[in-house]
Amino acid sequence: MMLEDNSDVTATQPSDSKEVDDITKLKGKNAFDKVVKRIMTSSTSDKFEELYKVGPVLGKGGFGLVYAGLRTRDGTKVAIKHVAKMKIKEWGYISGSRVPMEVCLLYLLGDSRVNGVVKLIDYFERDDSFIIVMERPDLCKDLFDFITEKKILEEQLARKFFIQIVETVMACTKFGVIHRDIKDENILVDLTDLKLKLIDFGSGTFLKNNSYTKYDGTRVYSPPEWIQTGRYEGEGATVWSLGILLYDMVCGDIPFETDDQICSGELKFSFLVSDQCRELIRKCLQVDVKERVKLNDVLSHPWLSTSECEEITKITQTKSLPIPCVPTRATNNLNSVGSSNTSCTPPQLALMKTNERKCVIHDIEISDIKHSDIALKQLIFEKKRN
Repeated sequence: MMLEDNSDVTATQPSDSKEVDDITKLKGKNAFDKVVKRIMTSSTSDKFEELYKVGPVLGKGGFGLVYAGLRTRDGTKVAIKHVAKMKIKEWGYISGSRVPMEVCLLYLLGDSRVNGVVKLIDYFERDDSFIIVMERPDLCKDLFDFITEKKILEEQLARKFFIQIVETVMACTKFGVIHRDIKDENILVDLTDLKLKLIDFGSGTFLKNNSYTKYDGTRVYSPPEWIQTGRYEGEGATVWSLGILLYDMVCGDIPFETDDQICSGELKFSFLVSDQCRELIRKCLQVDVKERVKLNDVLSHPWLSTSECEEITKITQTKSLPIPCVPTRATNNLNSVGSSNTSCTPPQLALMKTNERKCVIHDIEISDIKHSDIALKQLIFEKKRN
């Protein structure tokens, strides 16, 4: 399917009427009654080959491969995700056609309804898979790599990022969507203006008032109630993952690695994390979900309204989006996403990211660090990892 502007198409309700009822109660009206300005034209995989050129692998996750790509007609950079149908666990509907839930959610959030979510451009169905085409900023990196490079984010920058993510998540809930895998690897940082985009809705679904019994997100970001009971509510799980994310930004790593640690909720901070920031993290990471801060109350916390005397310096770099070099035996497979005769073995880019963050920091020169508190945080980070 090719998505563009200027024609009326109604997004069709999912088959689960209970979920639709829950969304209706949440929002006061049915989210799927909205008419979306689109042109929908049927398109085969051959048409995809004409419209896009596929480049190297950008990343690999549990649901599929993501390639760098270019739109042929204007050279626009895109991200192309290839997902096998057998790996799709949840489905949605657009104009009566069954599509992966990820496509359905991105479609619902599109047309600039939620600016902090990656934009869906096209999608195509093959016999055994779907191809999802999304926007790709010219100069960006995921938040995991951004934090790894900086070791620890200054609270001023962490605050700027966290506000953006919370606002995006709250906007998603207004459209009845829950991401369920909020983490640094699923957030893109535009290095030209420090704007964030939430990506990879492969674990997402429709928000509902009752509990979920399936969780496909990242285990170390999962809430304790899921580990203990096999059930969780959307808002509580979302707030928990936001707490993990904020801790990750200001401390340089996630707080928990095992189920026991998650269920105990014991937090250890470096002394350079401010009291207000620690308080907000603790409110998000309350083991008792009833004591956990509500999503709508997060942005009113004092730490997020603290004014700073210095503006965040805009990050400028000359390098474009880092794209790994993928060895190939031939070039005639450049434009065959997911084809059985692909001759390259994609690197395991995303699978070992947690271990990458654990490498010890060496040779920190205080004179080379712009802010001495960052140097101290790095030294503490080194000591903790030793």
